[in-house]
Amino acid sequence: MPTYSLSHIRWFTVLVAAGLALGTGGVTMVGWMLDVDALKSLIPGAVQMKVNTAIGLQLSALALLTGFHRYNKTRRYFSYALATVVSTIGVLTLCEYLFSWNLRIDELLFRDRANAYNATPGRMSPFSAWTFVMLGLGLGFVRCKKFGWLAPICGVQVAVIGAVSLIGYLWRAAELVTDVWLPPVAVNTGMAFLVLGLAVLAEHFRGKATGHQEAEVSALEIKVVAGMIATLLVLIALASYAYRSVVNFTQQTDRIVATQQARLELQKTLALVALAADDYQNGAVTRETLPSLRYQSALAQSANALRSLTALEAANPDQRKRIVELTALMNSQFPPGTPTPSAGANDTAAGVATSARILKLGEDIDTADRTLLAEQLAVLARDRTIMLVSLIVGIGVATVVFVLLTASVRREMSRNALARTEIGELNVQLEHRVHLRTTALNDANHRLNAFMNALANDLRQPLISVAGFGDLLDKRLLLTGDTTGQRYLHRISTAMKQVDGCAEALIELERVSRTTLWRQTVDVAALVHAAADNLHKFQPDRHVKLHAMAIKPATADHHLLRMALGHLLANAWKFTANAAHPEVRIGCGTDEHGQRMWWVQDNGAGFDMAYSAKLFLPFQRLHGVDEFTGLGTGLAIAHAVIAKHGGRIWAHSDPGQGATFFFTLGPDQPEDLPLTGMPEHIHHA
Repeated sequence: MPTYSLSHIRWFTVLVAAGLALGTGGVTMVGWMLDVDALKSLIPGAVQMKVNTAIGLQLSALALLTGFHRYNKTRRYFSYALATVVSTIGVLTLCEYLFSWNLRIDELLFRDRANAYNATPGRMSPFSAWTFVMLGLGLGFVRCKKFGWLAPICGVQVAVIGAVSLIGYLWRAAELVTDVWLPPVAVNTGMAFLVLGLAVLAEHFRGKATGHQEAEVSALEIKVVAGMIATLLVLIALASYAYRSVVNFTQQTDRIVATQQARLELQKTLALVALAADDYQNGAVTRETLPSLRYQSALAQSANALRSLTALEAANPDQRKRIVELTALMNSQFPPGTPTPSAGANDTAAGVATSARILKLGEDIDTADRTLLAEQLAVLARDRTIMLVSLIVGIGVATVVFVLLTASVRREMSRNALARTEIGELNVQLEHRVHLRTTALNDANHRLNAFMNALANDLRQPLISVAGFGDLLDKRLLLTGDTTGQRYLHRISTAMKQVDGCAEALIELERVSRTTLWRQTVDVAALVHAAADNLHKFQPDRHVKLHAMAIKPATADHHLLRMALGHLLANAWKFTANAAHPEVRIGCGTDEHGQRMWWVQDNGAGFDMAYSAKLFLPFQRLHGVDEFTGLGTGLAIAHAVIAKHGGRIWAHSDPGQGATFFFTLGPDQPEDLPLTGMPEHIHHA
């Protein structure tokens, strides 16, 4: 199954976020320089990204990019300086809002002539100011060991502010995209804040993973995350549409209520006019007696109704014209204040005619309102149907995404189960093969060791006989005075000693392979001291200075480790024979894998690393017999001992510069053992 490095994914997130922030800030700066509103805001008429905001975004992106070079102190300090400037911009702007200061930083570079939610020209939103404070702190603490936990807190705040701003524009929420509460965040600023907040989180967790094994994600995990993100986006889209539909539904309902209210006010007015017309026709009232009769209170209500009707129908120009005409007729039919007397019959006829015109005009207004009401009800029904269909479609899309995700996860789980089954079968087969190969190898090693032991013992028997007859022959040659024969016999004796040494080495190698490990705590310094004493007893005329560093004990087989250290020290002792001031150093440390390591260093002849592959092979020599004596088996025996412990041995040298041999004894070395050692200088005279 393919896997992907989580560290690389985080690094890609940081890189993309920094690029988007740089690009967004750069485009906005160009828009301010060229005075192009389309480059300052993605939505015409909406709030624009301010100059200080664009500068803060670019500085944040640069601080994020320079944070990659965490091993370069100069660049790291430069990143801290940029993060400090970003936080300073936010702090100064917040101070301007909180204390009503004017620090003259809002229009420092360009004049701001925008009218969209621009309470103070050139000043960024207080939400943007707070975000820059958090962004600077997050970028500063992202590499801090002591306060690194603050970085994700700051990053979450930055991402949340950016996400809420974008959702506000997506939902057309007036509380978030206008200055109902506070000056809003521009849409391009919200996008930049969202990606920068995510980048701070990614960089924080990428820095925590440094120095450890890189985490990897499988294709299944990526599919699950992608499905969850897709489902989240569908839910956000559904919530956005639902919110906008509810707002539109509420506005449409308000329009219907306003239309009904207008019709009610109109019916009140027309009822008064109809009552007056009846009284005119019956002669029960004239214009002189009108103000003192039952119409006086109704007239006041009629005037209020006309004013309310004028306000409610202000959005309809045709209706507004009819209402103006109706108001004029009402004022002529029911004049305010004390009326001017007029002739009775003519006055009655004029009142009836005016009332008829008022009623006809009222019917026209009511007909138009009924038509408008029918249209509004149709729009309301259509919106309700569309909202229902959209919710059903959204639920269907979410269901499809869920089904696809479930099917994909199930398919991947089936593949994983099949792969695990195959791996299990392969492991069984592999274990069987390993067992067969191990058995065969053990048999071969056993036969080889038996052969080596038999060969060595069989060689030693005739050598003993040859040595005995050589002694007898030497005595005869002494009596005869044959110097040539004595010389030949000496060469034969030397060769026999070499063969005997080879046989002894073979027996020792066979003994190492046959010995069962018995691990215990071994004082390495004491073994070194004993080996040095043995070498001094063997060659008392040598003057070799040994330097013992701090040496930790080992968990190993005491007998085998003594054998290995003896051969390593003997090797160093031998190859410092030609040094003017022979020295051997023994110390302890850790290798590149963190395992405990011991080393033996000399200032002797050294060797060419090109031939290092022959170092630990039996009977292999890198120097001639005339230079240094020996059979070439000591390092091979030391290698066998180290390998039996599960460790490794290697060397580093240059010709004429001495050699250093390093070895480990496996990972099972306790850390709490105390340091031991010899006196700093041991001089053998």
